[in-house]
Amino acid sequence: MSKKILSLILCLLLVVTWAYVLKQTVEDTSTEKKLKAYIAENEKKQLYKNVVTGYKELIAYEADIKNYKALAESYRNLGDLDAYEEALKRVISLFPEDNEAYCKLMEFYQQKKDHRSAIDIYGSLPESLKDSDRIEKVFEKSRYAYGFLSSAYQSISDMICGNSVVFNGVAYGFINSSGSEVIEPRFQAANIYVNGNTGANVDGKWYIVDSDGDKVSTSDDKFSFIGSLGKNGYAPAVLNGKAGYVDFSLKKYKFDYSYTGSFMEGIAAVKKGEKWALIDEDLNMITDFIYDDIKLEEGFCTKNGYVFAKKDGAYILLDKNGKRIGKESFEDAKLFEKDEPAAVKKENMWGFVDTEGKIKIKYQYEDAYSFHMGLAPVKEGNTYRYINEKGAVKIMTEFNDARPFNENGIAVVKNGELYRLIQMYIYQV
Repeated sequence: MSKKILSLILCLLLVVTWAYVLKQTVEDTSTEKKLKAYIAENEKKQLYKNVVTGYKELIAYEADIKNYKALAESYRNLGDLDAYEEALKRVISLFPEDNEAYCKLMEFYQQKKDHRSAIDIYGSLPESLKDSDRIEKVFEKSRYAYGFLSSAYQSISDMICGNSVVFNGVAYGFINSSGSEVIEPRFQAANIYVNGNTGANVDGKWYIVDSDGDKVSTSDDKFSFIGSLGKNGYAPAVLNGKAGYVDFSLKKYKFDYSYTGSFMEGIAAVKKGEKWALIDEDLNMITDFIYDDIKLEEGFCTKNGYVFAKKDGAYILLDKNGKRIGKESFEDAKLFEKDEPAAVKKENMWGFVDTEGKIKIKYQYEDAYSFHMGLAPVKEGNTYRYINEKGAVKIMTEFNDARPFNENGIAVVKNGELYRLIQMYIYQV
């Protein structure tokens, strides 16, 4: 076969091929126009099942993001929310850089009050979308959303070292930092666990109990109180009206105080007569007895190494060595939870101070607790809400009482007559 004939055949094949492609393109365009007209007509009539069918067929010709999004909306209009959810997930898998589908899916979960799923969607965002203002605005609705945990009690102590003492109206028990009841209420009194053992009153007598709530140390001495056993091995105790310390075996040390506090961060508060001082973990004096009061929570004078002590009619901030920090003085104060601002009172109103002794939020609240996990409970009127460090209200619910959040996003709140636990969904695993 000559080259001339071969070239002619190839040209003819090319012409036929292009003709076929052109014919198919015309036919496809015609089909797309018909489908779009069909969709528009059925949308007018609100026949959304037909609209869904139309978009499914149209995607075979135009598999672009616009049609996939429109298919998702058609499912929602039809009322098939499961299909709407799956269609949005399909958009995200095919077009992961488009933020609209992420926003719509988060909003869908928020409407269902499924904030955990909305948070998971936010967590799956590609890095390129994490600075999106729109996504942040949508996510804000879930960032501080919370749910109630099951148990309710007449009282729940502050959560320290990952546990709280609870009272059910009859007896005392313990919950852990996840809000689970780890020892059912069965004690007449009990104190926070610091190092695996603590003081508890069983049938009218004080013992050292272990983390299961079982008695592990007893004594012939009739103690009227035994507190939390610190990491240094000492627990505050009271015997015959005198306060001192005991060790794990209930051996007595320095029973010449009128009050002894529990150890945290290597220090504790003690009182003789009308004056207070700080001691170290070896029971040696850090300061003289020069203070009129030292702020305590559950028997602890600190949670992070900072102390509020009262002198000359006002509270001042001290470090764990007893050195004054800053020049501010206060009418009242709540302990620092960690290194976030602590609640302080002046001229009958509450504000916040940092660990350098500088005022961070001015005095404006009727009551307040210290910041932790970026939030603090404040009282305005007769109820408490949670603010961030800029003073913006982030949890709008009005509680009768509220305490700081712990590391697991759990806080003690009072709703009605009982105390309960809430947990922010963002911290749920």
